[in-house]
Amino acid sequence: MTRRQNAWILVGIFIAATLGAVSGYFYGQARLRRWARPAAGRDCHDFRDAPDYIGEAGCVEGRILDVYTSGRGNSFLNFCVNYQDCPFNAVIFSEDMKKFGNLTALLGRQVQISGLIEIYKGQAEIKIRDPVQIRVEP
Repeated sequence: MTRRQNAWILVGIFIAATLGAVSGYFYGQARLRRWARPAAGRDCHDFRDAPDYIGEAGCVEGRILDVYTSGRGNSFLNFCVNYQDCPFNAVIFSEDMKKFGNLTALLGRQVQISGLIEIYKGQAEIKIRDPVQIRVEP
């Protein structure tokens, strides 16, 4: 094989890898949109009951009592005064923060958070990646 043929093979591999990565990204976004729709019309669970639904995509509701941003830039929406004793928390990672406005505006507000209910350090949590996952009650 000539150098030119090898170069075209490498270009083809690069294009295939790029197309695979782009399609994977959009597939992931479609999955996120499907289960992270606003909570309207869904049965929403009280945040105290969230541990009963670990592993399920669902909706959790409660009043935000604290918004905390860590030194690494991750923000936590806490439904209890002491987050360590709380059965549920929501987290927004630093790389997603640019999608959100002022989170302290949620303090004292009743909200519904949709997404996959997971467990982290013994507590139920939802990772919020998109603002559509948060619905503020009027």
